[in-house]
Amino acid sequence: MKTTKELREVLQGIAHEEWVKITDKYDVRVIETPKYLVPFLPTAAMQPFDGLTKKPFCLSFVTTDAKASPSTFLPALVQTLVHEEYGHCVNFMDSFTNPNNRTIEIVGSTLDTPITEGISFFREVESTRTFERIVKKGPNTAKEKEMVELIEKFCPFDAFVDGMLFEVAQWRMVRFLRAVSDVRLNLEKQNFPEFIEWAHEKTGLSKKLVFDQTFHFQQNPGYAPCYSVFGQALRNFQKQAMKNGFSQVEFNTFVASSGFPARDIFEKRLKERFRLS
Repeated sequence: MKTTKELREVLQGIAHEEWVKITDKYDVRVIETPKYLVPFLPTAAMQPFDGLTKKPFCLSFVTTDAKASPSTFLPALVQTLVHEEYGHCVNFMDSFTNPNNRTIEIVGSTLDTPITEGISFFREVESTRTFERIVKKGPNTAKEKEMVELIEKFCPFDAFVDGMLFEVAQWRMVRFLRAVSDVRLNLEKQNFPEFIEWAHEKTGLSKKLVFDQTFHFQQNPGYAPCYSVFGQALRNFQKQAMKNGFSQVEFNTFVASSGFPARDIFEKRLKERFRLS
């Protein structure tokens, strides 16, 4: 928990400069996952509160229980921060505090699922671009230098970057496995033990990790396929927008602060704002 809190102080500045503008009303409180929630939050999670008030905030849960699937090395902690805070938390806080959003578009509903999960899904990939640039060319800013110095208290920075690339690749496999398990189990193509064996053989991920990261998603059919599809769509939209002369930060900030309209409406606004095909 101590290391997570130290890292987030440094990473927030880098996220603001490189990935997405963060509202000055950002209020995110990091807590250890309570024991009664560990079965549902095996690694990490977040939850927004008071979105319709003048003081919205988020809780960011960090699971430390060894019986679950906690982050066990530094790149895993950073990957969790990137996903939960600079994906989800920024998305909700930027949307809650944007006065241009209609109330109906910031009320929690299933419409927020593909948007916020897609953002966080892709934010991990964006972070590796930054880390790879720093390891190749060195830090550009005081915040980047501070981050490198903090990380090198634990390991060489290039080793950390290798770990991040591994961790992001592993979690992308996990998230696509969630989508695949949703389809295969609900269409009765496989039962759950068969799926775990298949996923383990195909990916090399441990059976425990596959179980921990897919089982509780079975309570919400369609959840994982939705965010997997939109995460890939968002990646393509950003690529087009940057070709049209818009910056990564400009695109991401618009996406993160636009609330949670229906996907067709959301994509229409994106296409109009960034001249997308």
